[in-house]
Amino acid sequence: MSPAGGLDPLRVLVAGAGAVGQWLGLRLMQAGHDVTLLLRPVHAEAIRADGLRIHGERELHGHPACVTDAAQARKGFDAILLTCKAHQSADLVGQVASHLAPDGILVSLQNGFGNAQKAARHVPATRIALAPLSRGLMLERPGLLLDSGGGPTPVGPYAAAGETAARRAFALLEHAGADPQWSDDMRGHVWRKALVNHAVNPVGALHEAANGQLLDEPAWSQCRELALEGYSIARSTGVALPGVSGPEGLVVTVRSTLERTARNRNSMVQDVANQRPTEVEQISGRLVRAARRLGIAAPTSDEVYRKVKALEARYLGEEASLRMVREEVQWESEPF
Repeated sequence: MSPAGGLDPLRVLVAGAGAVGQWLGLRLMQAGHDVTLLLRPVHAEAIRADGLRIHGERELHGHPACVTDAAQARKGFDAILLTCKAHQSADLVGQVASHLAPDGILVSLQNGFGNAQKAARHVPATRIALAPLSRGLMLERPGLLLDSGGGPTPVGPYAAAGETAARRAFALLEHAGADPQWSDDMRGHVWRKALVNHAVNPVGALHEAANGQLLDEPAWSQCRELALEGYSIARSTGVALPGVSGPEGLVVTVRSTLERTARNRNSMVQDVANQRPTEVEQISGRLVRAARRLGIAAPTSDEVYRKVKALEARYLGEEASLRMVREEVQWESEPF
């Protein structure tokens, strides 16, 4: 099958294919592209055995190619879609960068701050595009994905001279049905997504709750305060949030996200439940440290961040938890 819209079939590697990566990979494969998923063995085994099934907004089923180690993947990919957790970005891009074709592009579709900055250590900045996808996706079990739908996906260049790469990413995401919307200035979009994640994900982890349950008290008051504090940090940093009209506008965005994805247990909830490292450093940790540098009071953000770190430390160990702080701080010269 040839892709619609004039784009030749591309060889695509989805690196760190959790819920977002699996959804994108299957959509692109069914649009005619040659897709390989790089993902954890438990998911690869399920997909190889029975395929990947997506239900919810749209029913899909297919058998995308899977590898569990970058060394198993072929060389010469036209595009690498980076969909891993933010704390894995630096290591994973280091593993897959050599698999990119000489004119290939890397697209970050992730949560949190610093992903493209880390990728730029291995891939020229002009070949990196940003597309912070916001969609209600949840892995119910290996091989089965719930899609609760989503809104537009902002797409644009990471570097000033990166428009060509970003235009190619735009076309690819159009084929995936991700409703791409062009932006010349992606900083505000990265911040907007991070602030919504900050207001939702750690609260879900602390309450062990699905998103819809966060609309109830006392969780909703925490979500609201995190949104208001996050907005204040963004404005003090000089960041304008696209489509957000004042602090209450961000609160409305958070609430609508919870309503739309009510059945989902967000990624941080799942990481804590499975005793895995979370993205709290790349989201809440960055915001808390920015607030301290700016002299902004953010007591709810600080409290929630510390509580999630305490949860992590119980199963990762104190030294591992502190090492994650140190590793992230070294990237914080610019929280983008």
